[in-house]
Amino acid sequence: VAIAIVVLVQLEAHLLQPVIMSRSVELHPLAIALVVVTGTLLAGIPGAFIAVPFAAFINTTTRALRAPLPDESPPSPPADEADAVPAT
Repeated sequence: VAIAIVVLVQLEAHLLQPVIMSRSVELHPLAIALVVVTGTLLAGIPGAFIAVPFAAFINTTTRALRAPLPDESPPSPPADEADAVPAT
């Protein structure tokens, strides 16, 4: 029974949590797993806690910087008075 519990906990931690986390932060599940492992190797348990929010921040910032800017040109005036709508 103990072996089954350990196996289920490990499956949940390594498969299910990255999938759930990826949906909430819009990152691939493999990226979540790699980021957590990297954070753990670099800074231990605090690094694992900080890794996913940091990766989500980097991902959001990168997407925002790569997004096209909205067209900010002012509207052009009518070509001539015939095109303008008369005031009534």
